[in-house]
Amino acid sequence: MVTLIRHVGRFARDWAPALWTCGGYLVACAMAMATWSIVNAERSASVMARFGETAARDLAFLAAEPLLRQDRVRLSLLATRMVEHPEVRRVAIHTVDEQLLVVAGASAPYAASRYASPVMVDATVVGDVRITLNADAFGLPVRQLLAKTWLYWLAGLVTIVGVFQCGWLLSSRPRHDEEAQDIVPRESAADRDAATDIATYLLVANLFKRTDMTADQREQVLQEGLAIAEQVAASREGVALVLPSTGLLLAFNATERNDDAFETVCAALELGRRLATWQTQRALRREMPFHATPSLFRYCIDATTEVPKPTAQAFCAQPQVRAIVLLASLARDGEIIVCERAYAGLAEPENLILDDFNNPAAALTSDATP
Repeated sequence: MVTLIRHVGRFARDWAPALWTCGGYLVACAMAMATWSIVNAERSASVMARFGETAARDLAFLAAEPLLRQDRVRLSLLATRMVEHPEVRRVAIHTVDEQLLVVAGASAPYAASRYASPVMVDATVVGDVRITLNADAFGLPVRQLLAKTWLYWLAGLVTIVGVFQCGWLLSSRPRHDEEAQDIVPRESAADRDAATDIATYLLVANLFKRTDMTADQREQVLQEGLAIAEQVAASREGVALVLPSTGLLLAFNATERNDDAFETVCAALELGRRLATWQTQRALRREMPFHATPSLFRYCIDATTEVPKPTAQAFCAQPQVRAIVLLASLARDGEIIVCERAYAGLAEPENLILDDFNNPAAALTSDATP
């Protein structure tokens, strides 16, 4: 999930101009379609009104003599020919007393547009004709417009996005090149020098709030934690030791075939997960006077240029280890502090989500973790 979020964020950053352009284009298209729909509706209503009034008036003129004679055959012929027009949906002819003489065409919904005209003979109303029109014949619905023009809309979108994205890439490339020349070589050289001198990676799990435990409880927690740490260390050819009354220490020798700094971070994550599971199980069984959260341990990773003997006394004699223990106590629950020397050993730092660690107490460790 974290990897997916990181890739989505990187994609949004790299393609920001294209995404903004695409959004603007879609908004412009929506506004154009809305405007066209309003204009088309007004125009269709106007044209339909003129057609309906004219058609009803002409049909009333032609139906005057047949209606006066009650000639249903001629009236049916007139109505049928009128319905043959695609704009006309239904035609009905009534007498003056509202008696239906002739009807032609399909039934129409109640909201359909209807137009009527009286049938006059010597200034006398002898009946009326009623015409129902087909509204779709007087305008192009939005659905049909999209069906006919979607390829043009898509081509416009691809063209505009491509032009903006290419222009942004061409304009930003010189700036990126200058940044690469001014910044990257200097940092890469420093990181390379620091990484080539690394001999051992150190992972400290500091027992948090150990003053709330008795000496026997601390010893029991550290011994059970050591059993878990030894399993994690053995899977990566490292060693695990107990720092008396302080915490756990895992040491991994640097090699040239792997990204040892990243492997140490993975070991810290695995150790934290296993210790958290162990703590939750003990808390549920009420075997120890602590809760399942927060975690009993805090973690810090550093690197050293020395290869001391794999004993607790040999490691504890190093000022750097005491500094790592102090830094580990400053870590927040669920986070891992990675010192600069260990960070320099990462082959691909972008694989980790890192934040700057700004804590005044970290200045006390500047001699051990430059």
